[in-house]
Amino acid sequence: MEPAELERTSRSRVVSNARIGRGRSELLHTVYYDTPDGLLWSNGVALRLRRAGNRWMQTLKGAGEEIGGLHQRVEIEWPVVADTLDFDVLLDTPFAKLFRRPKVRNSLSPVFETEFRRRSIDIDLPGGTRALLCLDSGEVRAGGTTEAISEAEVELVRGETSALLDFAGELLGERVFRMGMWSKAERGHALVSSAGNPAAVRAARIDLEGISNSGEAFSRIVRSAAVQVHGNVDGFLEHADPEYLHQLRVGLRRLRVALSLPRDESWESASRSLRDRIRVLSRTLGEARNWDVFAGEVLKPMATHCDAKMLAGLRSRTGLRRSAALASARAALVGRETTQIWLDLARLLTGPRPGLNASARQFAAASLNLRYRRLFKAAENIDSPEAMHRLRICAKKLRYISEFFAGLYPRHKVKRFISSLGALQEELGAVNDAATCRKLVAQADAGAKPLGAEARGVALGWIAAGGALAEVRARGAIKAPMDADPYWK
Repeated sequence: MEPAELERTSRSRVVSNARIGRGRSELLHTVYYDTPDGLLWSNGVALRLRRAGNRWMQTLKGAGEEIGGLHQRVEIEWPVVADTLDFDVLLDTPFAKLFRRPKVRNSLSPVFETEFRRRSIDIDLPGGTRALLCLDSGEVRAGGTTEAISEAEVELVRGETSALLDFAGELLGERVFRMGMWSKAERGHALVSSAGNPAAVRAARIDLEGISNSGEAFSRIVRSAAVQVHGNVDGFLEHADPEYLHQLRVGLRRLRVALSLPRDESWESASRSLRDRIRVLSRTLGEARNWDVFAGEVLKPMATHCDAKMLAGLRSRTGLRRSAALASARAALVGRETTQIWLDLARLLTGPRPGLNASARQFAAASLNLRYRRLFKAAENIDSPEAMHRLRICAKKLRYISEFFAGLYPRHKVKRFISSLGALQEELGAVNDAATCRKLVAQADAGAKPLGAEARGVALGWIAAGGALAEVRARGAIKAPMDADPYWK
């Protein structure tokens, strides 16, 4: 939020109806500590000293869970007499082993700091739930680099998480805001380690070691997809690299597939609205991604073989339409509907989750079997573009689910199977891209002054040649996953 928006939020009807008292304001100065090689942060630990007036507090935060802006972390704090770390109290925490090492204690030093003004408002919510609304405005500082802080945080003091989500939902109806996915510690460490633009975030291997029940496996799978989405939002909003958008869309697809895993009618009903919202957002982002593909994978190679003047009109119209699609995609990501997605996701995952009573292995096998059968059925007849499209979707979903549960099975078997699906998906994706790019040429050709016949013909011919080659390769790539060992059986 912008600082002015913070002030409007504090005066909103929703906050006014729930607030207790006048609130309070204080200036907070915080110093975060770590070793030169970032050992604490690599272990999911943040250690800080914070001054408020003449009071100093030492705080230790551990890794926790985050879904849709709802954070649950280990947090322990102690009053200290000055701006000096107290190591004795750290030895009575879950991270004592880390702080017993003299090398760690001797090498701890400040790595970044924050300074912001916090306005705190006590909130009374239904059912005896109490919360604290904190409105923070200031900056993070690392060396000579700074980044603004302008955010609202609602902390559950006691009571039900659902009441907190209801409050956020009511506030969203009055004020549009984005869910903040990164803590101040995360932002500070990112500022310290940043060297140019951050890389796009790809899907990470999900750690399922020691997981025996399907509920915990499901939670980790959903969190993994959400992390991929969140990790690419700022990059897409702030930078031009098309990889951010690509990985953001992959994350959204993985999230939709993950939410479809529980095979239960009540879950299907409860999650339908959320999955529909994600589908709508994905389509909006897909328009921008389609123009990225057309510009980078059709026009760019064409330009090395074709006359620049002949392609000038097509390139100009592509640029205009791509810019408009990117603007629409960015507006969607910061809009009310996208924030509602994360609130709905948090509500689903903190409520009952029917259909998750089996073991993690049983859950995995049932999910893989279902998608494996659908892949075989889709591969029986691929004599039309629509049939190839269905096969591509089946291959994509089976690949994502194989990746989700990969941690439960021998790595080499999973890798071989996923590689075969990936090869098939890539070729089928090229076939689909060709069909999409033909439509984009038609869109670029629309208007009062059509494209020249030569440019239109060359573009369509180039697309058709690539699509035909991809179709031949796709038919050849079908055999590998069909013949692969179903390692989960």
